[in-house]
Amino acid sequence: MTKQESVIYVPLTKLDPVLAYISQAYDQVRSPDCLKAHMTLQYPWLEKEGVTREVMNDLRTLFKDQTSFNFQLTTAWFGDSVLILKPLDPQPFIEMTQAILRTWPDYPYYGGDYDEIEPHVTLAYGQAEDLKQIEDYISPLLEASYRCTHLEVATGIAGQMEYFDRIDLEVE
Repeated sequence: MTKQESVIYVPLTKLDPVLAYISQAYDQVRSPDCLKAHMTLQYPWLEKEGVTREVMNDLRTLFKDQTSFNFQLTTAWFGDSVLILKPLDPQPFIEMTQAILRTWPDYPYYGGDYDEIEPHVTLAYGQAEDLKQIEDYISPLLEASYRCTHLEVATGIAGQMEYFDRIDLEVE
């Protein structure tokens, strides 16, 4: 039986058209087959059945003083076959992830596969020359600023997660 998991992420709906464009225009590359555009804070988090209303209240309490904030994204590469966006200032995302990890220490960041927290949005996987064309096309389309106003939690099978709930951040 496939494991049912959960993820905590920052939704980036303004980037959904960019991911849709990549999926439609570039058959030779693979877009992430997961949630819509987002920046993962913690994955895998709890098993699906562990994400209860009580746990969601704990998550809300954890972020009750977290104010919404603006951030900028820039294109970057993970190796030579993955095109990503990363925040120019990753610190707010790192701090939120660290808060989650302190509260739920039995669930390490990306299952313990990475030593450092590196906030990012995965755009596409593929050959470097194809990804370079995508990078050149989308770079001018990136907005000057994005705003993190809430976090979302999704549950399900990896690659087939469904929205579960949201945590609103305090308005500045």
